[in-house]
Amino acid sequence: MGPAIHSVITITSAHFPPSVNSLFRNVAGKGRVRTKRYKEWAAAAGWDCVRKGSIAGPFQIAIILSRKKRRFNADLDNHGTKAILDLLVSHQVIEDDSLAERISIEWGDCEGFFAEIRPFMVPL
Repeated sequence: MGPAIHSVITITSAHFPPSVNSLFRNVAGKGRVRTKRYKEWAAAAGWDCVRKGSIAGPFQIAIILSRKKRRFNADLDNHGTKAILDLLVSHQVIEDDSLAERISIEWGDCEGFFAEIRPFMVPL
């Protein structure tokens, strides 16, 4: 039996996501591969996704990134979407990140990141 389907899923993680610039590297003969840093982050943050359930179909997500772990020149979008959405796909919290209908992201008070995922409902 797969994970339960939920109307709201919240994930709190102490693991601040790496910059999109440090997720992959080019390796001769293999192409683009995940960096050690990305693999380590995904393994650690992945434990925070265990048994959270899943959202089927289109979804919306609100992400808060740790203000205190932010580097002075960090771009909000550079840290907040790719790694987190791929993590949610790999742990079957969402089916595919292409199903995102709304994404909001902000700096805030959390240890690493906080995400709230809901099914996307088309307004009447």
